[in-house]
Amino acid sequence: MEIPHAAIHTTLTGLTSATEALTNAANRLADLAEKSVATTQEIVETPVTEGLTTAEEVAPDIVEPPTPRYIRRNGRRVKR
Repeated sequence: MEIPHAAIHTTLTGLTSATEALTNAANRLADLAEKSVATTQEIVETPVTEGLTTAEEVAPDIVEPPTPRYIRRNGRRVKR
């Protein structure tokens, strides 16, 4: 079985263009990764201080909840 030369040439052209497209996409991803690393370093270098605040500093007047009150309804004790 012999494959025509035109089919081989068409397949080769398609493979070449697909390889070029993949190479361009890989280069774009590499450039994007370099740019994102440059921008994220500034964000990571800033210290996180908001995680150190305690509940006492946020709301110092926290008290225990009142005990639940019960009433009688149809002979049963239910929360009000």
